Amino acid sequence: RTGQCIGDHEHLKELCLGAMDGVGRDKLEAMCRGVARNRSITHIEFTHVNLFGGKEFEMLTPFFMQNGNLEHLKILDFSDTITHFDPEGIRLFFTALSRFHSLTEIIVPFISIGEKGAGGLL
Repeated sequence: RTGQCIGDHEHLKELCLGAMDGVGRDKLEAMCRGVARNRSITHIEFTHVNLFGGKEFEMLTPFFMQNGNLEHLKILDFSDTITHFDPEGIRLFFTALSRFHSLTEIIVPFISIGEKGAGGLL
Protein backbone atom coordinates (compact mmCIF):
# COMPACT_ATOMS: atom_id res chain seq x y z
CA ARG A 1 0.00 0.00 0.00
CA THR A 2 2.81 2.44 0.82
CA GLY A 3 4.42 1.86 -2.57
CA GLN A 4 1.11 2.44 -4.31
CA CYS A 5 0.65 5.79 -2.53
CA ILE A 6 4.21 6.84 -3.42
CA GLY A 7 3.72 5.74 -7.01
CA ASP A 8 0.50 7.72 -7.37
CA HIS A 9 1.89 10.91 -5.81
CA GLU A 10 2.55 13.60 -8.43
CA HIS A 11 4.36 16.16 -6.27
CA LEU A 12 6.74 14.05 -4.17
CA LYS A 13 10.31 15.24 -4.75
CA GLU A 14 12.33 13.41 -2.09
CA LEU A 15 12.09 9.85 -0.83
CA CYS A 16 14.14 8.51 2.08
CA LEU A 17 14.07 4.79 2.75
CA GLY A 18 15.50 3.94 6.16
CA ALA A 19 15.99 0.82 8.19
CA MET A 20 13.12 -1.56 7.57
CA ASP A 21 13.65 -4.17 10.23
CA GLY A 22 11.21 -7.03 9.86
CA VAL A 23 10.21 -6.12 6.31
CA GLY A 24 10.30 -9.24 4.21
CA ARG A 25 11.40 -9.42 0.62
CA ASP A 26 7.82 -9.80 -0.65
CA LYS A 27 6.69 -6.57 1.05
CA LEU A 28 9.77 -4.67 -0.16
CA GLU A 29 9.21 -5.90 -3.72
CA ALA A 30 5.56 -4.78 -3.57
CA MET A 31 6.63 -1.35 -2.35
CA CYS A 32 9.25 -1.08 -5.10
CA ARG A 33 6.64 -1.93 -7.75
CA GLY A 34 4.56 1.00 -6.52
CA VAL A 35 7.54 3.35 -6.29
CA ALA A 36 8.48 2.44 -9.89
CA ARG A 37 5.34 4.22 -11.10
CA ASN A 38 6.40 7.57 -9.61
CA ARG A 39 7.75 10.21 -12.02
CA SER A 40 8.15 13.19 -9.67
CA ILE A 41 10.94 11.99 -7.35
CA THR A 42 14.20 13.85 -7.96
CA HIS A 43 16.09 12.83 -4.78
CA ILE A 44 16.23 9.37 -3.21
CA GLU A 45 18.16 8.40 -0.10
CA PHE A 46 18.81 4.96 1.36
CA THR A 47 19.96 4.39 4.93
CA HIS A 48 20.94 0.97 6.27
CA VAL A 49 20.67 -0.48 2.76
CA ASN A 50 22.19 -3.87 3.42
CA LEU A 51 18.71 -5.40 3.45
CA PHE A 52 19.24 -8.06 0.86
CA GLY A 53 22.90 -7.68 -0.04
CA GLY A 54 22.18 -5.18 -2.84
CA LYS A 55 19.16 -6.95 -4.32
CA GLU A 56 16.97 -4.02 -3.25
CA PHE A 57 18.59 -2.05 -6.08
CA GLU A 58 17.59 -4.73 -8.56
CA MET A 59 14.03 -4.39 -7.24
CA LEU A 60 14.19 -0.64 -7.95
CA THR A 61 15.54 -0.99 -11.50
CA PRO A 62 12.08 -0.28 -13.00
CA PHE A 63 12.02 2.99 -11.04
CA PHE A 64 15.45 3.94 -12.39
CA MET A 65 14.36 3.08 -15.94
CA GLN A 66 11.02 4.92 -15.84
CA ASN A 67 11.79 8.01 -13.75
CA GLY A 68 13.62 10.48 -15.96
CA ASN A 69 13.73 13.09 -13.20
CA LEU A 70 15.96 11.39 -10.63
CA GLU A 71 19.02 13.59 -10.12
CA HIS A 72 20.39 12.77 -6.66
CA LEU A 73 21.04 9.41 -5.04
CA LYS A 74 22.44 9.06 -1.53
CA ILE A 75 23.33 5.83 0.22
CA LEU A 76 24.12 6.40 3.87
CA ASP A 77 24.59 4.24 6.92
CA PHE A 78 24.07 6.09 10.17
CA SER A 79 25.19 3.18 12.35
CA ASP A 80 28.89 4.18 12.09
CA THR A 81 29.63 0.98 10.25
CA ILE A 82 30.64 0.42 6.69
CA THR A 83 27.84 -0.72 4.43
CA HIS A 84 28.90 -4.07 3.04
CA PHE A 85 27.79 -5.54 -0.26
CA ASP A 86 29.10 -8.74 -1.67
CA PRO A 87 30.39 -8.58 -5.28
CA GLU A 88 26.94 -9.57 -6.58
CA GLY A 89 25.36 -6.71 -4.61
CA ILE A 90 27.82 -4.25 -6.14
CA ARG A 91 27.06 -5.60 -9.62
CA LEU A 92 23.32 -5.22 -9.01
CA PHE A 93 23.84 -1.67 -7.74
CA PHE A 94 25.78 -0.54 -10.83
CA THR A 95 23.46 -2.42 -13.19
CA ALA A 96 20.52 -0.56 -11.68
CA LEU A 97 22.35 2.77 -11.93
CA SER A 98 23.10 2.18 -15.60
CA ARG A 99 19.38 2.19 -16.36
CA PHE A 100 18.90 5.95 -16.25
CA HIS A 101 20.67 9.05 -17.49
CA SER A 102 19.34 11.92 -15.39
CA LEU A 103 21.57 11.31 -12.35
CA THR A 104 23.78 14.33 -11.60
CA GLU A 105 24.95 13.41 -8.10
CA ILE A 106 25.64 10.18 -6.23
CA ILE A 107 26.83 10.06 -2.64
CA VAL A 108 28.07 6.76 -1.23
CA PRO A 109 30.46 7.65 1.60
CA PHE A 110 31.46 4.20 2.84
CA ILE A 111 31.12 0.93 0.99
CA SER A 112 33.17 -2.14 1.67
CA ILE A 113 33.30 -4.60 -1.18
CA GLY A 114 35.66 -7.03 0.45
CA GLU A 115 38.96 -8.33 -0.81
CA LYS A 116 37.57 -9.91 -3.97
CA GLY A 117 34.78 -7.42 -4.64
CA ALA A 118 36.79 -4.85 -6.62
CA GLY A 119 37.34 -7.36 -9.41
CA GLY A 120 33.64 -7.31 -10.16
CA LEU A 121 33.77 -3.57 -10.85
CA LEU A 122 36.44 -3.83 -13.53
